[in-house]
Amino acid sequence: DAGKFDEAIRFYKSWLDKGYSDMVAMSLADCQFKAGKREEALATISETIRRNQMDELALQRRAGYYLDMQRYKEALNDLNKALELGGNNRLLLQRAKVFEKMGLKEKAADDRRKAGAP
Repeated sequence: DAGKFDEAIRFYKSWLDKGYSDMVAMSLADCQFKAGKREEALATISETIRRNQMDELALQRRAGYYLDMQRYKEALNDLNKALELGGNNRLLLQRAKVFEKMGLKEKAADDRRKAGAP
């Protein structure tokens, strides 16, 4: 399975060599993360955010990486930024997960309520 991700990583890098694209960079970051190259994935997605600080999807994606890596404060920072940009219920539910992991059950319940989830 790792070979499949390595092949995809090479493919996406070759596309980025032809010209930068947020979507290609995010696909590259996803492959890097799934291949266990977490720090590379963070660097790739962080470059996307550096190029476009209004990229709500990239912020959400990086927050997901941080959540998976148990870096909850960083995940929370990204989700808060994404929500400031006009986020949605999906972001609220993801932030509720972070609050849960941080032991902030009331804040998690509040975000789930705002998102219309039980």
